[in-house]
Amino acid sequence: MVNESHLRVIDQIEEISRINAYEFLVSFGIHQISSLRVVLTELLKPAARRFAEQVVIFDQWVGSLGLQTASQTFLRGYIAGIDVSGQDGIPSDGPVVILSNHPGMADSLALFASIPRQDLKVIAQERPFLRALIQTSQRLIYVPENVEGRTEVIRSVGHHLRQGGAVLTFPAGRIEPDPGVMQGAAAALNQWSKSIALFVRMAPQALIIPAVVSGVVSAKAIQHPLTRLRRRPKDRERLAATLQIMANALLPDLMPVRVRVNYGHGIPAGELARLGSPEIISQVVVDRVRGLMEAVSRPCWTIEQGSPILAQ
Repeated sequence: MVNESHLRVIDQIEEISRINAYEFLVSFGIHQISSLRVVLTELLKPAARRFAEQVVIFDQWVGSLGLQTASQTFLRGYIAGIDVSGQDGIPSDGPVVILSNHPGMADSLALFASIPRQDLKVIAQERPFLRALIQTSQRLIYVPENVEGRTEVIRSVGHHLRQGGAVLTFPAGRIEPDPGVMQGAAAALNQWSKSIALFVRMAPQALIIPAVVSGVVSAKAIQHPLTRLRRRPKDRERLAATLQIMANALLPDLMPVRVRVNYGHGIPAGELARLGSPEIISQVVVDRVRGLMEAVSRPCWTIEQGSPILAQ
């Protein structure tokens, strides 16, 4: 007899499969072409479902193992490895704001895997895919599309920091070029939100830590002939990411990547607050991130594919 818990998992997989299939169609630019949508949805179903099954398992691990260990465990079957530098600069307690670029794909998981904080909260755009991840959603602070709802976001972040918690945010608010394989990553930093100053002012005792993730997008995916179906660079990048997800869901070794996470030296929020204007505060942080992109750092530790779980 099938129990309620099993039925909920089946429903969760079905829901995420539908979301994945639609997102795949959007990436190919054919979600509004009814004559192709039905046929291609059927072709995309195996990859959409397999990826859904994988992320549901990850979501269950988040509930039982915590966000960091769940991410480490999941990534071992998804990428070739992670090289991390500067992780020892993240304090084990006290208010911390980590600001990272956002090349997409496995960047969030690589950050989760390397941030040694059980109290980590992540600011994320509200999306059906994330909402469907029941356990993971409890670690997220969603940014709604309506401006009025964003006051609650500020309140939630401020409360968590004042309680001594850790927060991860992506100031770009959108996917950016991967610094490891794409041009324009440094230039994209100029579009980072000036809301960085809000974190500084709401928690002057916090440590502001810049981070850079690179190498999440496969060169094979970027160079794949199917990406030529899209004309705009952003659309090509999205399609490349989708092809990589589909390939990894079905054949994990087809487009392997080795992800790199570099953490910079923390900046006391109080020092940044004394700079005054949001523009100056944001520019100082952006300059630190740009410097990380240009630096070549030696990894402090490495997660290899198939290696045992690292000590917390």
